Amino acid sequence: MPFESFMIRRKEGVFPMYIAISNKQLKELLEEEKNFLHPEERDYLNNLPQGTRGHSFLLGRYTAKLAASAYTGVPATELLIKPGVFQQPVLQGSNVSNVQLSIAHSGEWSIAIVFPESHPVAADVEIIKSGNDLSRLIPLTSGENKMLHALPFGLDASMTLAWTIKEAMSKVIKTGLTASLEIFTISSIELRDNYLVCQFTNFAQYKAIAWIEHHAAWCIVLPRNSDPDISKLHILRQKALHAESQPH
Repeated sequence: MPFESFMIRRKEGVFPMYIAISNKQLKELLEEEKNFLHPEERDYLNNLPQGTRGHSFLLGRYTAKLAASAYTGVPATELLIKPGVFQQPVLQGSNVSNVQLSIAHSGEWSIAIVFPESHPVAADVEIIKSGNDLSRLIPLTSGENKMLHALPFGLDASMTLAWTIKEAMSKVIKTGLTASLEIFTISSIELRDNYLVCQFTNFAQYKAIAWIEHHAAWCIVLPRNSDPDISKLHILRQKALHAESQPH
């Protein structure tokens, strides 16, 4: 399955990070859930109503466990992901400490990142829907509107990117979208190597790396002076593209 280890370089040193992407279908996840769910998570699943909610739960847990098990060396079934007081995912397990994770899912896709507590990261993904008028939900400055309309993706994709970038930024500071969206104003967008690199007006210490793929907008937010290996991210995207093309 598509996952990659990354080494993020900073002046202070190097920080490890694992990213996983998945689009497994519900039938596959139900067949494999005993291989990645913790007993408490299986109890939770059994109490869920049938349908898409079960798929979202399983897909998120599968993707997160793929990255978390690779990062920690702990079997997936021995790792427990519980919601914190603000519903943020909290990773628990024997000898697991100072390890955090970010999970996002939309439609059939999920992304998860596992990283050290000392180096905050967050991810988001959002399916692009034609005619989805996100402009009603996202307050944009005139500068943001100008930058988004200049992107070569079409308005639906560009607006979805803006939503994804802002949501990922909100996850890094652990407020989620309970905070006013105005504080997540994007100050610049630059196209580099098939990625968008964005800066924020009110969070100059962070940057967003975003892209469009699989009819979805994807984003990772991390400290501005951190340099992930973009070639590894490209490899991960190719793995996900190959996985999507396989029959389910």
